[in-house]
Amino acid sequence: IFNPSCVQREGVVEVVVWDWKGDIARIIFKDESGNVLKHQVLDHGFNRYWGHDYIKVLVKVRVPAGGYTTCIMTEKPLSIVPAEFTEAPRVEVPHEFVLENKKIKVTFNPRDASILSFIDKESGEEFIPRDKAAGIFRLILEDPSKGMTSWRVGRHMDIVNLTEQVRVKSLYGGQEDLRQCIEYEVKFGKSSLKATVFLDEDSSQLNYAVECDWQEVGKAQGSIPQLSFHLPLGYECESYLYDIPFGLIERKGIDLDVPANSWALGLRKVKAEENKAVMLISDSKYGFRCVDNAMNLTLIRSSFDPDPYPEIGIHRFKFAITLTDTSSRKNLIDRAFAY
Repeated sequence: IFNPSCVQREGVVEVVVWDWKGDIARIIFKDESGNVLKHQVLDHGFNRYWGHDYIKVLVKVRVPAGGYTTCIMTEKPLSIVPAEFTEAPRVEVPHEFVLENKKIKVTFNPRDASILSFIDKESGEEFIPRDKAAGIFRLILEDPSKGMTSWRVGRHMDIVNLTEQVRVKSLYGGQEDLRQCIEYEVKFGKSSLKATVFLDEDSSQLNYAVECDWQEVGKAQGSIPQLSFHLPLGYECESYLYDIPFGLIERKGIDLDVPANSWALGLRKVKAEENKAVMLISDSKYGFRCVDNAMNLTLIRSSFDPDPYPEIGIHRFKFAITLTDTSSRKNLIDRAFAY
């Protein structure tokens, strides 16, 4: 496992193991010195693929800057035959969706999977406003009248929160596991979206992995459909910080998309003692709209010129909501590089 960054990193890594015929219940990971590493098996075991099978396993590792580490997977001795017990099928429990570790606690709305609460457990501070839908996808219709739609984001004519008919599919992991996860799906227009939201052990970063089957088409006499992620903040922002080539730039809030290499951060108007703020990081998207104490990330746009159908098909992308200390600008750059 390699670390190309300039700082030592410790975190959870996903490993895919092919055609391994051992006992999943007895898997054990060790580092090159023989120390046992914490792991978690995903997908409930073996997955079939074209005459082969694989398992996905999470392993927590520490890797030096610019270096690598080696993990050995084997079986531990069978000393006691495990007895598995299923949960009582007739016990009804409330629908609650919470991802929590030692650093943050995130509570989701069981109806539409929006974020109800994002709490820093060290300070107890709430980073999401109580009166606004947060952490949601939105379908935006842009005004195409200014033309050059591949280069220019049009005026927002209509905004639809994608919070209806949301199906929360699964929830796995607990506070003692390396990863906790919820998945949900939502259909809109002619399109559909599936989001996997997960939180790793000892991490203050909430991760989104999204697959969207995008079938929306822009028209000159109609509108330009856009998929966006909307995140209101629970504190007042003085300005917003972005990464750009060769450095960072601070901009006042503006109701326009502005460019950044990979992230935006809401700088607090009133400095807190811990000086923590919310950072929105993307693996492949570059348009951010930060205004009115909220951050928005533009994900897909169906421009129509010069290509009339440039975005039709399946899109896969990732982004993350990170709670971070803003006292060191280098720390922000390192975090985004690691992501």
